[in-house]
Amino acid sequence: MELKPQLDNNPESSNFLFYLFFSLCVPSMLLLILYLNQLRAGKALLGDTMIVRIAEGMTNPFSKFVFTLFTEMVTTEGIIALLILSIILIWWKSRDYVAIIVLALGTYLSDELNKWLKEVFARERPLIDPGIYAEGYSFPSGHAMIGLMFYGFLTYFLLTKLRTSKSKLIFGIIMSLFIFLIGFSRIILNAHYPSDVIGGFAIGFIGLVIMVLLHKGGTKVWPNKK
Repeated sequence: MELKPQLDNNPESSNFLFYLFFSLCVPSMLLLILYLNQLRAGKALLGDTMIVRIAEGMTNPFSKFVFTLFTEMVTTEGIIALLILSIILIWWKSRDYVAIIVLALGTYLSDELNKWLKEVFARERPLIDPGIYAEGYSFPSGHAMIGLMFYGFLTYFLLTKLRTSKSKLIFGIIMSLFIFLIGFSRIILNAHYPSDVIGGFAIGFIGLVIMVLLHKGGTKVWPNKK
């Protein structure tokens, strides 16, 4: 059985999440500009002190165990395994070659861009547990940035296949919470400053919108092969 787009009584609802993400591009860019200026000036970044205090109040052995599970969802090995599985399932169920290309290329480029940005800003990480998965410098968070682009695109793709507005809304909320918790896990585990995660999400939003636009435009040029 192939996955096919399903129409409900309000076809415009299928684009709701995309328009929501698109509307966040401008505030995301403004936030990034603010952070970049603060980094250059050597100032404390907006939100760090307040959010760290909140995270410290939530930190205990159980929360660390739970959030470690979330952080494992964006390790290199985990993303590669899920990417391969996703590509196989998209090809098998939908034959959407544009989605396959956008997902694979977007995931790869998000990782490369994140590494480059970390080298450019060279912000040192907070003191972390050696057992916590962490590579390179601190800003922006790769878990937040790559996680949002990878899982966000899969969310968008699956939303186009769901039948009703209600199911789309529920699924969208669940996946948004899941992505948020991946980023928040890096704060709880003290692998990143809050501004690293917020900056990663901001860049991820912009990258996700670009991926969705590429998919929407690409499917018009290269329709699915049924």
